Amino acid sequence: MFPPGKIRFRAEANQLLSVVVMVAAVFVIAAGAVAPGVVMMVVAAALSIGGLFWNAHRQDQVNALERKNAKDAAAPAAGKD
Repeated sequence: MFPPGKIRFRAEANQLLSVVVMVAAVFVIAAGAVAPGVVMMVVAAALSIGGLFWNAHRQDQVNALERKNAKDAAAPAAGKD
């Protein structure tokens, strides 16, 4: 289902909190308090985007480790020639 070496997307705690804050912001705005609702939306967006960057960072670490392992595995073979 997923390509080898790719980690499956998992929502971070901040992203889950972001969804809750977004839903709450909708109700706050609907109740007539626009300014606090907008602030809540901005906070929710920051949490969500932060989680996306964190997932990308984790994938970069996996890719770097795979490249290092492949390089280490190829190094002894190159020295035997």
